[in-house]
Amino acid sequence: MKLIFAGCSFSADDHCYPYILKQHYNTDIKNLSEHGNSNFDIFLSAAKAIIEDAPSILFVQWSALNRLTLHPIPGARVRAVTNGLTDEVNAGSGLTTSKNIAFSKKELESFGKMYNQLFCDYQLILTLIDYCKILTTMSQGKHRIVFINGLLPWTSDMLKNDNKLDNLSEYTKEILYFNNSPDNEIRHFLDNLRTAMNTLDQNKWVNMFNSILNNRIDTVSDIDYHPGIKTHTKFAEQIIEYLDNE
Repeated sequence: MKLIFAGCSFSADDHCYPYILKQHYNTDIKNLSEHGNSNFDIFLSAAKAIIEDAPSILFVQWSALNRLTLHPIPGARVRAVTNGLTDEVNAGSGLTTSKNIAFSKKELESFGKMYNQLFCDYQLILTLIDYCKILTTMSQGKHRIVFINGLLPWTSDMLKNDNKLDNLSEYTKEILYFNNSPDNEIRHFLDNLRTAMNTLDQNKWVNMFNSILNNRIDTVSDIDYHPGIKTHTKFAEQIIEYLDNE
């Protein structure tokens, strides 16, 4: 059995669940996960794995919706410029290239905040749904594919046929601009979102709406928010149960 993983830092390090699964199944794994990976990068690496490798199971762990990978010149890369609807921006210490191109941390943070304002989560969710559908189609008859929610903030009301707008989660209200839009517009975009969400095969998800982040029970350290070994051990057990019962 060959297991391949595509994801972000939540599946990249040797204490993370891919390596616990490696030990449990006593099998080879190929881990394509990288720190700061955007969902576009995760999608590309997963698609390449389907084309170029022969995994028994391909695990695709999605990250935060708004992450970007920037390439100002060949060989230069900046990741995780922005991290969702909050104003949290991870720009490191800035970027200086060998071609006399330089961006300060403040400039990158300003860009990240502007990107948040210009590219809402609503469209990013629709794009992620397309990624899932493409990968599912590519893998059919070839490989087993499993999706994992690492940092996705979406909520289960996006699937429910509930006409009461007040019952929507705060997150869904936020991405639909609930307080600044007429009801007919909210219902239109909500219907579009629910139609798209219902095209997903929920059986291919270990934790569709219960992200690893939201189920974190420990952290790597007092200054590192990433899930610790206890969280990854518990999540690996959840994956094993999922695989056994599927």
